[in-house]
Amino acid sequence: MLIAAAKSLYSAQPPRPGKIISWSNTDSMSHGTARLASLRNNCAYIQHFVYPTGETKPVEIRTRYCKMADGSWLLAA
Repeated sequence: MLIAAAKSLYSAQPPRPGKIISWSNTDSMSHGTARLASLRNNCAYIQHFVYPTGETKPVEIRTRYCKMADGSWLLAA
């Protein structure tokens, strides 16, 4: 779910920093949001807020995806 949410943000044309999307997993009942925090140096910085099943406080996860020379995106460390 997190990967799909992130991809929908950085692959949008044009990608818009600040855009937020919501997602939910009906199997696990977890849900959350993903926000395109910024775009820098061919990388998209994504901020996730995940509500695991039964939790009332979110877990924050930050990811970075960088665009490779061949046009593909790679999750970067």
